[in-house]
Amino acid sequence: MPALHPFAPEDAGRWRVTADCRWRDARRLAIHWQIEGELAALRTAPRAPLLRTEELWRHTCFEAFIATAASGPAYWELNLATSGGWALYAFSGYRSGRQEAGE
Repeated sequence: MPALHPFAPEDAGRWRVTADCRWRDARRLAIHWQIEGELAALRTAPRAPLLRTEELWRHTCFEAFIATAASGPAYWELNLATSGGWALYAFSGYRSGRQEAGE
């Protein structure tokens, strides 16, 4: 699993975050994140029903950016929160042309 890092530079030494991604088939991607470190210090929302939620990136969430060589500059951004909040966006280029995706 590749090592990742928390967004805030001051938190870089508190946690170790890893992720593993595998295509299950042509339409399904499995992503597994793992956090090690000061787990009691993480600020997470209580678990709730799955719900599309905007601006999850402003709080504790996992993000994945997904592109293929064939997609050119286009990519998908997936945000998942421990609360059950999620968001999926399609971008036509780097941080441009954002559209909501998924249902």
